[in-house]
Amino acid sequence: MLLSLHRLVIVTACLGDFFKELELTEGRCTGFPKIRRALKANGSPAPIFQTDTDREYFMVTLKINPRAKKMAAEIGPQKVVEKVVEKVVEKLSSNQREIMETIAKDPAISSSALADLIGISSRKIQENVAKLKSMGILKRIGPDKGGHWEVVKG
Repeated sequence: MLLSLHRLVIVTACLGDFFKELELTEGRCTGFPKIRRALKANGSPAPIFQTDTDREYFMVTLKINPRAKKMAAEIGPQKVVEKVVEKVVEKLSSNQREIMETIAKDPAISSSALADLIGISSRKIQENVAKLKSMGILKRIGPDKGGHWEVVKG
């Protein structure tokens, strides 16, 4: 049993390092305090952390900031989404903006055509498109061949 636990600790440490290298996590033991400070600074309710007795999982509940809830009620959910998208678009890199503009003009454009037009590698196009999709501001409709892109606008 001890050997299995030891292997689990090593695997967990390796996964942590792996996610850190991919910039999906920060260093160890910095995330929870940072979350708490940020929520307190903007007037949001404190997060609620829960786990089972064996600590096999944890769950975090982040409650909506009362100001955001009030704003959503006043201007409506669609306007809130538009404002969020607007703020996200402001933070895009120049390549990501150019990809969005090019796709908006030609939703059926291929990745290789995008790479040629923008002047970056196909790999960088794929990375940027993946980021745009994960941000929820770019969607693929249909298959790779025959489908098209949809730009979510604010």
